[in-house]
Amino acid sequence: MHQPLDNANYSDVAAFLDAVNLPPRSKHNAASKGFYFDTEKRAHFYGAGCDTARDVLRLMANGWPEGRARMQTLLDGMDTSSLVPRDTRRRLRRCELGDAVNIGDVYAGRWQTAWTRATRQSAQAPQRVDLLVDVSIQGGRNHDELFWRGAAAIALCDMLESAGYMVRIVVGFSGVLVADRDRKASCRVTVKDYDKPLDVSTASAVMLPGFFRALGLAWMCNHSPIKCSESNGRLRSLCGTIKTEEGELLISSQVSDENTAKRWLATQLNRLGACDVAA
Repeated sequence: MHQPLDNANYSDVAAFLDAVNLPPRSKHNAASKGFYFDTEKRAHFYGAGCDTARDVLRLMANGWPEGRARMQTLLDGMDTSSLVPRDTRRRLRRCELGDAVNIGDVYAGRWQTAWTRATRQSAQAPQRVDLLVDVSIQGGRNHDELFWRGAAAIALCDMLESAGYMVRIVVGFSGVLVADRDRKASCRVTVKDYDKPLDVSTASAVMLPGFFRALGLAWMCNHSPIKCSESNGRLRSLCGTIKTEEGELLISSQVSDENTAKRWLATQLNRLGACDVAA
């Protein structure tokens, strides 16, 4: 089933890929699928040796070990040792009245420490953190920026979850269709939910330029209720705005290399009240 062009949400990457394969809502956009999936060969534009959107889909389905390795290299090269979030995991504390009693302490008369209670190290920091990574990228931009955005998201997720937080990572893209300037597109795809482990291979694959430049544009053509492409099937779009949820931490064009990624990490940890570092 098609989702709204201007406010689509997918629970995982597989659901989004299924939506990319749907037939167009408008028959006038049928040529778009052929353009992105078969006609145009744009390996330099999509990355990872993918000539077409069909190749990008195959890579997403089968995994991208090279992308995982490259992402890990970026993470290993980032010195984030000074960015240590406050620990929010529960710790057992001894008290006069709590959840459990040590009968040995009672018999020994140690009433002040006979009971234990599980408490968090920090009650000020939020227990759930939402990250939104913007994978929209203009044609003239260096697609390495997407990898740094992904590295920043993965690094923050790893730091926060190690300190007891629950983290969700969503990727999103947006656009304004040139054929109709009032027709806006916004799509969100959950890559990692709060209670799930992070799949670095999947997180790396959605940072591939072809995820937006091939699959994202094909998705827009499929979900537009009006004709939105040129005669050859190519979609022309301008930058738009992704629909965000309250409290989400957005990673967008402000992250483009290691230095900006580290500054973003420090800023977000300070904003969360999870760490006192210089942004």
